[in-house]
Amino acid sequence: LGVHILEDDMVPLEQHVLLIKSDCNNPNLLDGEHGIISIGNPNQQIMNNNLCLIFPEGTPLTKLFADIQKIYLKYSMWDEKLFKAINNEADIQELCNISEDIFENPILVYDNNLLLLAITHDMPGLPEWDYDEISGKRTLPLDILNDFKLNEEWQGTMATHGAQMCSENVIGYKVLYHNFWIEDFYAGRICINELRRKITKGEYTILEYFSNILNSVLQRGTFHRSDKSKAFEQSLRDLLEGIKINELYFIQCLSDIGWNRDDSHICIQILMEERDSKTLSANYTCNRLENCFTHCFVFPYDDSIIMIINLDKNKKNISSILSELKIFLREGLFRAGISMVSNDFFRIREYYIQTTLAFNIGSKTNPMYWYYHFDNYIMQAMFYEMSKDISVDMFCERGLFELLRYDDIH
Repeated sequence: LGVHILEDDMVPLEQHVLLIKSDCNNPNLLDGEHGIISIGNPNQQIMNNNLCLIFPEGTPLTKLFADIQKIYLKYSMWDEKLFKAINNEADIQELCNISEDIFENPILVYDNNLLLLAITHDMPGLPEWDYDEISGKRTLPLDILNDFKLNEEWQGTMATHGAQMCSENVIGYKVLYHNFWIEDFYAGRICINELRRKITKGEYTILEYFSNILNSVLQRGTFHRSDKSKAFEQSLRDLLEGIKINELYFIQCLSDIGWNRDDSHICIQILMEERDSKTLSANYTCNRLENCFTHCFVFPYDDSIIMIINLDKNKKNISSILSELKIFLREGLFRAGISMVSNDFFRIREYYIQTTLAFNIGSKTNPMYWYYHFDNYIMQAMFYEMSKDISVDMFCERGLFELLRYDDIH
């Protein structure tokens, strides 16, 4: 709560840092567990039993007291402003603006889609931003994210808890960061970029405190799908798992997003590699896909991303869509399997299986391709499925083996 100048005959105030001189012999300090600022070294027992910060002998007591009080006043006023703003339902940008003089370096806050929720001290050295048209927010360019995917240190930052330091090896300068977690769900992060002055050890604790406040604001906010979109996504997941669903309910889910059961559509499965899982970039990729392709529905599924494009609503021909998709996949270092055109959303599981077959077969025969369209692998897929439980030779006429044996002999 503050600082207390302690004499030998005083009782220490609770929750105060105690300011003493080196000759202090207050018996209450022998119990330990006090925070002590001492001018000169106190006796060894006090040093052993308490957390001590030592200033040189001769430091003016009153000046030191005044300087410490200024620090307490600075942070107590900051704390008061934060909670006043929270009570007025301030957003994350307002809270960061209140905090810019505390950290002095740029503050950047991202959500789990890597959309920039707040920034202070926008200055040279920070990224060149892309603009997300749907949310109206800035976002990291895809080329920067691709660099992050390949950086082992940055991959490691995606699983940490508490305030941590990322070295200058990632983006050219140090970044003090704290990930936001809502239960076990990664919800974003706050970064303090070391561009204006060096970050101090004390700022780890300050960032922990500030991050807990921002985390509560994130939980209060609405950064996820609408209830109607969530219902549609869950129905699709059930269909992909082979779970029986209520047909009328699913038709209503389709109607809620402006689609019909018999709309022409294709299913695309974008495979996520281990580096994508480590960087938790699935949500970011889903967000970019929805921005790049109109009239589509995108969601993470297992170790991949499923994108369904409604061709009746999109109005583009398949070749144009695939050309745009190829560019996206190449820029993001992804590969995909693509189904045939379907006219019944209730058969989405079968078309999802097509995407898996197309990828499994195509990636073996043409490993350098960015996508594999089931239309190009129909015969191979039929043979692949037929030979899963029955040996290949069981599909051959017995006379062929006689010919082979004859060729071997002669």
